[in-house]
Amino acid sequence: MTLCCLNGEFLEDSKLPIDGSDRGLTLGDGVFDTHPLASKWREEHFERLVRHADSIYITCPWTLDQLMGFSSHIGFAGSIIRTQLTRGPAARGLTMPEPARPTLLMRALPPPPPRPEPVVRISSIRRNDTSPLSRIKSTQYLDAILALKQAQDKGCDDAIFLNSHGHVTCATSANLFVVKDGNWSTPRLEDGVLDGITRAHVIAERGAQERTITIGCLHAADEIWLCNSVHGLLKVKDLKS
Repeated sequence: MTLCCLNGEFLEDSKLPIDGSDRGLTLGDGVFDTHPLASKWREEHFERLVRHADSIYITCPWTLDQLMGFSSHIGFAGSIIRTQLTRGPAARGLTMPEPARPTLLMRALPPPPPRPEPVVRISSIRRNDTSPLSRIKSTQYLDAILALKQAQDKGCDDAIFLNSHGHVTCATSANLFVVKDGNWSTPRLEDGVLDGITRAHVIAERGAQERTITIGCLHAADEIWLCNSVHGLLKVKDLKS
């Protein structure tokens, strides 16, 4: 018998309400997606979840139709669907289990309150554009958590990441667009940017150009916009140094 301690309560490992060896819990080994149940791009979100899982060698055991059905079953009016797919339970260590037994957790959450136009600042934390994790929606979000905390401590609402070359990438949980003389631009995926679903549709609707964006371009922009699937397009109120 293996004895565990969960939040100060002692119980047998087999009676844990979660599998204590799940690599999503122990190593952040997984991917996730968040979108409104009412989104007309729901299938695109689940397609990306499966594609990002494949890119880190996790094969999703559920079909797109099943994922869509699960979300419809648990969702309610106005709800936000948060889906997490991990590699599942495994022995201690970094070696991937063969075969893996992926874990799927899908939750329907109430919508957040409307977000006001944010004040943002450049983060001192760099986004690693050499890492594949910079371009997939993995469950490892500690850089973003720390960058947001630092921004909030400075009286700001969000932080903008630069990559290892000092080029603009994104906010902590949103893609970024700049507007100059009516022309929309957004950082390239190759600069260490997530392939946001809303980002793709804004590019198509606004005729935005994907290009490398410098800090100078950011400060010279007429407008800066953030976008994600929960809040949509949100204009930045101010950029602090």
